[in-house]
Amino acid sequence: MNEEIYKLDEQFDKSMRELKKKEEYLEDNLSYILYTTEQLKDEVYQIADGELPVEAYTDIFQMDTNAELFQKEVLEQIDDIDEKRSKLRWDYEEHLDALYKKKAREQDD
Repeated sequence: MNEEIYKLDEQFDKSMRELKKKEEYLEDNLSYILYTTEQLKDEVYQIADGELPVEAYTDIFQMDTNAELFQKEVLEQIDDIDEKRSKLRWDYEEHLDALYKKKAREQDD
């Protein structure tokens, strides 16, 4: 019985770590994209020295739009990870509860 609980705990911990790695990966990429976008915009403004052609504003607007869309997508994926984490936790607790009930029945017999 204890071995089953140990295996369940081990699998739960492994799955939670994997989800955490995915979440951190997404957060790191989001930070990188947002930072890089801002850096590129700053460079454009510095090079133009205050005299940007009208077309450049369209490109800068598109960069902001793309960064926002990427951020939205990443946040949706993080929400999905949170849902998986909640389901994983619920499943773990259900299995653990079942094992303890089984153990209690065995002791009563």
